[in-house]
Amino acid sequence: MSLLTIALCLILGFSPNDAMAFSSSEFSIPKREPNPIVIPQLSRDAVIYSSTDPQFAAHSARWSSSNAPSFSHVFVPANNHDIVLMLKYITDRQLPMITQGGGHGWSKTLGSIQNGILVNMEKFSQTIYDPTDQTMTIGGAVKTGALINATDAVGREVPVATCPCPGATNVLLGGGHARLQGKYGMVLDSAKSFNMVLANGRSIEVSNSSHPDLFWAMRGAGQNFGVVTSTKLQTYPYDEAGGKYFSIDMIFADQALEEVVEILNKINQNQDPALTMFLVFAADATTIKPFITVNLVYAGSPTKGKAHAQLFKKLNPPTYVEALLTAPELPLLSGFGANIAACEGPAYRSLYSLYMRSLVPSSLRAAYTSYTGFIQANPNAAISSHLYEFYPHQMDGQRPEETAYANRGKNNILALISAIYTDASVADAADAYGKMQRAAFNKVEAGGYEELRIYQNYALGDEDPRSYYGYEKWRLEKLKSVKKRYDPDNVFRGYHDIPL
Repeated sequence: MSLLTIALCLILGFSPNDAMAFSSSEFSIPKREPNPIVIPQLSRDAVIYSSTDPQFAAHSARWSSSNAPSFSHVFVPANNHDIVLMLKYITDRQLPMITQGGGHGWSKTLGSIQNGILVNMEKFSQTIYDPTDQTMTIGGAVKTGALINATDAVGREVPVATCPCPGATNVLLGGGHARLQGKYGMVLDSAKSFNMVLANGRSIEVSNSSHPDLFWAMRGAGQNFGVVTSTKLQTYPYDEAGGKYFSIDMIFADQALEEVVEILNKINQNQDPALTMFLVFAADATTIKPFITVNLVYAGSPTKGKAHAQLFKKLNPPTYVEALLTAPELPLLSGFGANIAACEGPAYRSLYSLYMRSLVPSSLRAAYTSYTGFIQANPNAAISSHLYEFYPHQMDGQRPEETAYANRGKNNILALISAIYTDASVADAADAYGKMQRAAFNKVEAGGYEELRIYQNYALGDEDPRSYYGYEKWRLEKLKSVKKRYDPDNVFRGYHDIPL
C-alpha cells in the first residue's frame, strides 16, 4: 500500500495557498554575516537568519520547488511589536517580502519575490479556547492539524481543510473548503475577527464591527493586506455522532470509471450535508500503471455513511476499506493514510485547477487516457495525480456577497490536475499537460462553467484574477478600494495580488 499512499498523499486535501503577507535594546544576526541587519529594540526571542546562516534553509523551506521565491534573510518575529519593527525596516527600504505560516503555496506569483525578506510566523503557534463565547483563537502559524486537535480537546469542531499541515489561517484567507462545510459553511465563514499588522506598522482588530470593509476582503483575498497575527474562529458542539467520521476508501479497475462517475454525479445532485467525496487518478510509481480510487467521508452515523457506500460497493471494487475515525485520526488515516506524507517536500509541482459543474463520463475517460499517456511518457512524474473534490454546498447560498470569496454557486466540483516530479527537465511537458487538461475541462459540454472559475488556494497564478476574485465588476472594484486604503504601497503583493 505504500506506493498508493505516496501517489495519493501528494494531492489529497491541499489547500492551498499557504503564503501570507516581530528585551534587548538591539538585535543583529551573527558576526559572520558581512553586512548584518540591525533592528533596534527587537525582543530577545526574535531571530534574523541571513542566507549564509546554517539554519537559513530550515526556516525558509517550502513544499514546492516550482515558482519558488528567494530570500536574502528570514525574519522570525516573537511578538506583535517585533512585526511592527520588522515591517518598518522592510518598508523603509522598499524590500520585497512575503509572510509565511505554512509554506505550501505553489502559485507562480510567489516567484515574483526574489532576493526578498521572508517573515516566518512560526512562533505564532498558540491556540486559545474561550468557553464564554465558544471561540478558538489561533496564531498565524497554527497548522490545520493543531487546530483539529485543539477543538477536539474541548469537545468542539470547526470546518478545516482536509490535510493537516497547511497553515489554518492561510487556508481561511483564500476561502477554505472543508468536510464540514455542508453544516457550517467554508472555513472563512467561521471567522469572527483577525488581529493584524498593516504595512505602516499599525496594529488593528478586524471584524464586522471594526474595519468591516477589510473584514469582507480578508475572507477570500486576505493575503493582500497585512500580517495576520491571530484569528478568532467560532466553534460548534459535537452532534450525536460525538465527532466521529465514517471513512470508506475504494480502488476500482479502469473499466469501472464511467459507472463510478455516474454514481458520484447522482449523489452530488442532492448531496448529504455530512458527506464529502473524492475521486482520484493515481499510479503505481514502479509499474506506472494507473488506478482509480474513491474516498467517502461521512461526518455522522456509520449507517448513513454505509448507505452511500453501497452504491459503489455494487461495482465490486477489489479494495474496500471502512473505518470509524475521530477528528484527529481522520486526516491521518482516511484516504489510505495518504495525508501523512502529503506534507512532505520539496518536489517540483505543476498544479492546474478549476471548478466544474459536473463530471461528464466521456470527458473523464479522455482525461484518464491523457493522464496515463503523460506519466508513461514521463516516468519521473509517475506520482502525478488527478483529484476531483465533491463538497456539500447547503450553506453556500446564504452569504455570497458578505465575503470576498467570489465563486459560491459556481464551485460544485473542485478539480486539481497535479504534475509532480523531481527532475526539472519535466517542467515544460508538465505545464503543457496541465494547461491542456484545464482547457479541456473548461467547456460547458465537458462539465465546466461558462467562464473559468478558480479556487484561490488552488490557483496557479496564470489565470485571469477575476476567475478567483469574481467576474462581477463590483467585486474587484471593492477589493481595489480596500487595498488602496490599507496597503496603498502594495507591500503585500507576492500572492495573487489585486490588480490596481
